[in-house]
Amino acid sequence: MCRRTTVAAFLAMLTVTPAHADDSRDGGGRATPGAVADEAIWSALKDGGKVVLMRHAAVDRSSGNPTLHTSGDCSKELNLSKLGREQAKRIGEMFRARGIFTGDVLASPYCRTMDTARLAFGNVKPSEALRLIEGIGAQEIERINAQAMKLIGGYKGKANLILVTHQPNIEAIALESVEPAGMLVLQPKGNSDFEVLGRLVAPKSE
Repeated sequence: MCRRTTVAAFLAMLTVTPAHADDSRDGGGRATPGAVADEAIWSALKDGGKVVLMRHAAVDRSSGNPTLHTSGDCSKELNLSKLGREQAKRIGEMFRARGIFTGDVLASPYCRTMDTARLAFGNVKPSEALRLIEGIGAQEIERINAQAMKLIGGYKGKANLILVTHQPNIEAIALESVEPAGMLVLQPKGNSDFEVLGRLVAPKSE
């Protein structure tokens, strides 16, 4: 089934979603343990041409502003916890062990998202299309979501495109909720359309 989201639908979701759903919890205790991935999803990634929509890994809530837009100073932002850094590294290991070919890696321009992408996949570029949509106006939410959905639906590369963003963005784009370091695997369908093929959950901490 193809997924499309309007701003009205997302704003309706906000009425039942706790504020700061993206970052107000570390998520380590709530994440589904283990890398319980459907082999069909790994096989789809092996074929290439997919988009991986990923939530940043678990964060340290002891300091930092979860909705800062953006400082460029990691000391003022939420940052990955030890668990989060381990999650990101193990995701990269999972992809490499299975021979999954990744192309461009784009991330929201926050330290927690950029670090997740860098630790997992290496080179990463910041993308305004993935910027956190909490605490901003409806028109800005619509603009950012439209950019992200066009990026996903219009992807035509042979490798897999990696997008690292935040929970509110994922809910608005794909109408799905994922735990920290969780991923949705998407099949581009042209324009701003795509199909959600399945999900990969955060790897289990050892």
